[in-house]
Amino acid sequence: MAPIPQLSSYQQVALDRLLNAQKYGVFDEMGVGKTPVAIQAMQKVNNQKHPFLLTVPAYLMGNWRNEFAKWVPGAKVAFAQGERIDRDRALESNADIVVVSYHAWHTHPQLFKRKWQALTFDEAHRLRGRNSKWTKAVFATQNVDSKNRDSLYWFLTGTPIVRDAGDVWPFLHLCDRQVFRGYWNFVEQQCQLIVTPWDREIGPVRDEEEFSAMLGRYSIRRLQSEIPELASLEFVTKDITVEMPKSVRESLRKARKEFLIEHPDLDEAIEADGGGALVQKALQMATLPPTADKPKLRAFSDLLREELPAERVFAVAWYRASAKEIANVALKLKRPTVMITGDQTVAQKQHAVDTYNKDPRTVLVGTVAACKEGLNLQAGRQVVFMEEGDLWEDNRQVIGRCLRRGQDQKVQVRRFITEGWPESNKHRAMVRRGRSNARALLEEFIDGTSL
Repeated sequence: MAPIPQLSSYQQVALDRLLNAQKYGVFDEMGVGKTPVAIQAMQKVNNQKHPFLLTVPAYLMGNWRNEFAKWVPGAKVAFAQGERIDRDRALESNADIVVVSYHAWHTHPQLFKRKWQALTFDEAHRLRGRNSKWTKAVFATQNVDSKNRDSLYWFLTGTPIVRDAGDVWPFLHLCDRQVFRGYWNFVEQQCQLIVTPWDREIGPVRDEEEFSAMLGRYSIRRLQSEIPELASLEFVTKDITVEMPKSVRESLRKARKEFLIEHPDLDEAIEADGGGALVQKALQMATLPPTADKPKLRAFSDLLREELPAERVFAVAWYRASAKEIANVALKLKRPTVMITGDQTVAQKQHAVDTYNKDPRTVLVGTVAACKEGLNLQAGRQVVFMEEGDLWEDNRQVIGRCLRRGQDQKVQVRRFITEGWPESNKHRAMVRRGRSNARALLEEFIDGTSL
């Protein structure tokens, strides 16, 4: 049997924080090692005959199963997955720790019939949607008549803020409902509000130092660069601009007037029923044009043949159709190729990860949404964005799959960007504001200055 590993000194600090607070978040940057901290915390607290409830994204249950086997091989852990009868049996078992998915919060009433010693949430930024079914269900556990009102609440995420500072309100509301009662009161106090003809938008934090101090009372966050053992982890980026086919540029110029995209190589015109839809359709046209010559795919093929013929490559796209096209390029070059998309089972995703980590010439292709959480890809150091996600934090999470404990080399990140509107504009918007803004892209498009 392999020896049980020990926590690093900086992980011990996070563990001590959890053990000395009833409600607390560990928001250390991706790759720092939050999972072992949570496992050790659950082991060290006397469960007083009440089990622990751990909530994770469904596709990460395999990861947690492996981590429990590594850190506490004798623990009694029940995973609520598979058929409904199997999930119900796990929720009613006498296990020390019960692991459920976020969806269970609005599909399994058994969650509210038991007293839980502690409720732990992995990838806790999933609670940021204050009106989502599972967030409302978690809120209900702190009602006056709830059995779990006095339970421990622990939160784990490397990205507590995905879109704006309002993302942390549900977390703070769960930590202290008296202080953080209403969402809009919170954002009006903490953030600048931008009023547009469409809506109120949440702008920058008014006082970053004050905001960080407030959040620091309920959580700990450390970047890799702040931890001596991980300070050597770094990534460098290189942007590669590819040209847009002339015929596609002409099609987008015409679409500005009619919200209708026509092109000789399309079987039929693409009609967009709104500005946001037009931006998305235009992005698809620009990044993977319906022409015989697809500049991005050609450039990716050149990259695999000339620069990375013998290295693992992690290639990411936004659209699933693009991911399939990218995989076909790798297969034509006779590279071992695996995919991770949102429609795969947990077992299929784990097989893809295992293949990538074992075979040094593997090309792993996935979508941003499917690859931004829970994958351990530190065996590779080449990340290629064929298409970026709409949010910079999502893209940073993707890079974090390789940039984590166990990585001993500098991670190389390449981003293929089609010239002109909309993709290069989207990329600049993310760099400038930390996130892209579909409305800004639409306004540039209607104005016609970027085509």
